[in-house]
Amino acid sequence: MEPAVFAGGYASIAAPHLPDTLPPLLLGFDGQDFLLSSFIQPCYGGCLGHFHLALVHHLLQLLDSVVQNLPGTFDTSLAVSRIIYDGFLDRFPNLKIIAAHGGGALPFLIGRLDQCFDNIPACRTKVRERPSHYARRIWADTVVFTDDALAMAVRVFGSDRVMYGSDYPHTIGDPIGCLARVDRLPDGVRDRVRGGSAKRIFEFR
Repeated sequence: MEPAVFAGGYASIAAPHLPDTLPPLLLGFDGQDFLLSSFIQPCYGGCLGHFHLALVHHLLQLLDSVVQNLPGTFDTSLAVSRIIYDGFLDRFPNLKIIAAHGGGALPFLIGRLDQCFDNIPACRTKVRERPSHYARRIWADTVVFTDDALAMAVRVFGSDRVMYGSDYPHTIGDPIGCLARVDRLPDGVRDRVRGGSAKRIFEFR
């Protein structure tokens, strides 16, 4: 399998086994004008021959213990939304992107993104389709903690693009609960989410 690049809400870090000849992929932002795809694109332009998979995952949040796990999922949502609106998926149609934690808040917000596309001209300058169309090209895991949230992720991304995840060994990781929620999905959908989707994206034989 080709190596992957991991794209976080605030940075993109190359997997350590990428060739030394590739440009460094440790990317930051200035706290003001942060557009994820504008930072990643120069790297992808020269590196797409070496990888085809990216994971969008937030970085460690240095906040108090009560809320430290909340902003990260919003970072994921913001990063993927900007990837969509910037036309990134049109420019790199073969790139496979995994949005961690069930895609963050994206399943809940996808209707709003469509509404913006329909009514705000600036949201249509770089993309040809509504955001919900591009969401069907994003992969997501099952690291959500209610049946309703999982069902929404499956509905937005498609059962063939949602795969089992547990957040283990994170403190709130729940391998048993996440798997139980997957097992409560309808027949066919359950089999794809339980393993079929992962086999496809990682090219397991």
